[in-house]
Amino acid sequence: MKKKQLYIWHRWVSILCLLPVLMWCFSGLMHPMMAHFFKVRPAQMVLKQAAFIADPAMVSLRDLSLQQGEIQDIHLARIAEEAYYQIQIDGEWKYFNCIDGFELENGDSIYAQQLARYFLGDSTSTIVSIEKVEKYTSEYKVINRLLPVYKVTFDRDDNMDVYVHTGSSRLGTLNDDLRKSFLWVFSMFHNWDFLGADSNLKRLAVLLFSSLVFVTGVMGLVIFFTTKKLATENDRIKTRRRHRRLAVSVAIVLLMFSFSGAYHALQKFEPYTLNGQGPEPLHVEVDKLTNEPLAAVFKVGAPIKQISLKQLQGKLYYRMEFAKYGSDAAYLSVQDLQSVENGDVAYAKERAMAIANGNFELIEEPVTISKFSRSYGFINKRLPVVQIAFNTPDHLTCFIEPSSGIPGAVVRDKNRAEILSFLFLHKFNLFNFLGKGARDTIMSLAALSMVAIALSGFWILIRK
Repeated sequence: MKKKQLYIWHRWVSILCLLPVLMWCFSGLMHPMMAHFFKVRPAQMVLKQAAFIADPAMVSLRDLSLQQGEIQDIHLARIAEEAYYQIQIDGEWKYFNCIDGFELENGDSIYAQQLARYFLGDSTSTIVSIEKVEKYTSEYKVINRLLPVYKVTFDRDDNMDVYVHTGSSRLGTLNDDLRKSFLWVFSMFHNWDFLGADSNLKRLAVLLFSSLVFVTGVMGLVIFFTTKKLATENDRIKTRRRHRRLAVSVAIVLLMFSFSGAYHALQKFEPYTLNGQGPEPLHVEVDKLTNEPLAAVFKVGAPIKQISLKQLQGKLYYRMEFAKYGSDAAYLSVQDLQSVENGDVAYAKERAMAIANGNFELIEEPVTISKFSRSYGFINKRLPVVQIAFNTPDHLTCFIEPSSGIPGAVVRDKNRAEILSFLFLHKFNLFNFLGKGARDTIMSLAALSMVAIALSGFWILIRK
């Protein structure tokens, strides 16, 4: 390609990319600002409540006023300081008092409101609405992972919305007016949701323009290193020289952002399916439970914070989380109350094998992960998880959350490369050793440098 043609292509592709670059940079700048200056902080991150202790006064499952004898799961919950059986029937959670056995009408909604007040730390503001959210929205994004959730809206000056997941008693997210505005701006200007929140047109457009930004950056570098220095000293030449110097000094930033953005957009053509990779719903007839949950609680003889039903190797077990911090969960057979050693690991391996669709050998022994790291980042949300790494050609690794059976992440070689690209080239995690504040400052300056390149090039064009 002749130099004159290269100049022309660089100029026109840059013009085409000017608006997308400005949109991405300014909306990207909002992200560290919200994280440091306008972050909505919950009063509590996780639910802390009184432990459940075996009590002979507790009513048995068979004596509950169940509308049908088949259940899918059973948990324990405290509502207004009273203990309740939280039972899943046909995908819906029902609540029965552990002492008298009566069902709490609208129990799931009541529990959702209690959780919302707890996580927000607001026991006085009026709740103006509560609705069940079955799919991700512009204000409750896929990054929050948990579904279905309740959206609880409070009558406050900030119009706070709290999203809670009653099945796991966890917080989804909190959105006040400022955060809702940020989410809208970021969705429209950074993710381009104006082309459709979940459309291939949006993914294709982001991929195309990110690739064009990368190409124009490469062309700019070629022009810089293959053309002679500009000797003339008129104002227009001085402006071009400043643009050249600025561009070459931060070209690596432009290439990092555009390459990782394009790679990330390409990965987005694969839909998010982790929630759909959970275990098949159980169908357990209460009358056929040889031992009831109460018997399992008595058997362990220690305070517990939660109980659930799990199927392991074709048999039914009670999974019991102890109230004592750091204790491993116990798995007691419904049939004879016999325990399984390292039940969470065994269950995670079985779930991972189902996801891998094969009985593959493991590269290493399973590892329980209790905090986020480079290999399993905060974006995955679920903790604790068990890491299962298979000896497959694509080095499949599953991170299984034992409490739900849902993978926090399923990583293959192609995903692993994209994850590293996005973390290090787009979110600047290579500067994590300096601290989050320093990293975000560097990332913000990098985005501003791209704005400076774009506007200086545009200034050259309009002057010409």
